[in-house]
Amino acid sequence: MSRKEKLIKIFRDLNSAHHYSKLTDIYNLSYGENLKKETINSILSDDISRNSEKSIFVRVSMGYYGLREWLDVKNKEYQELIYSRKKTDPLDEFIAVIDKKDLNKFIDSAGVTKKKIDGERLSKLSKPMYRKYAEETTDVIQLVSVFLISYNNQILTLSRTNALPEKRLRNTISVSLGGHISYEEAHDIFNQFDINDSNSLISRELREEISITKNHIIEPVGYIYDNTTNIGIQHLGLLHLVKLYHNEFSISEKRFFINPAFKNTTEIRDNNDIDFWSASLLDYFDNNL
Repeated sequence: MSRKEKLIKIFRDLNSAHHYSKLTDIYNLSYGENLKKETINSILSDDISRNSEKSIFVRVSMGYYGLREWLDVKNKEYQELIYSRKKTDPLDEFIAVIDKKDLNKFIDSAGVTKKKIDGERLSKLSKPMYRKYAEETTDVIQLVSVFLISYNNQILTLSRTNALPEKRLRNTISVSLGGHISYEEAHDIFNQFDINDSNSLISRELREEISITKNHIIEPVGYIYDNTTNIGIQHLGLLHLVKLYHNEFSISEKRFFINPAFKNTTEIRDNNDIDFWSASLLDYFDNNL
């Protein structure tokens, strides 16, 4: 068989899309070769580039490939990713989710759960889903990064703008930053949770939200979950505390967040209508100063 035919067989056996790095591992194990992951990526991407919609392969997210025939039979699960210079709609992101039934494997109750983030289990149980479909169901839990940012015993607060993709959070106060975890990088990120230092992937997740020009540390805390709101029950936060040593930073997504300011928890509670998620973060901060 040609390498292309071998890849087709692998896809048919797996019956799901996968990142080219995982496909490389399966390919080499199945056929006794020692191909580099770049080679597998090239085989797939070149076939798509040459044959366009006639290619048997399809790119469904950055680095993720499957069989084109699945677009018809799995239209709720896969859509073709076509490269464009236009910015991708956040709701078209391919995000990491877990089944709702697996939530109790990570937390025992709502609020902040202080425990080691189980990267190995997250990697095993997570699966890809288009964000716009994940937002329509409570059968899965969307995995999000959450950064609680502190300086001088105060917490960074921000105002969410009307441009925020998540309509349910527009024009509200935020005491944390973060975002959905892309399935493309999910397994690499999960594998980093067992490392004690501020590794590059977690730092990159943070840099997508805020630019910190001076020294800081990132401490993994555990999980945060809100069972009191419609949006809360759909998300499991992987919580990190970020300690700044200097009050020098800039918000990366200025379209979405304005009025950044460090405030003490009493001031935040007194001046704002705080939801359960935010209250849980404030309680955690007060109890762990």
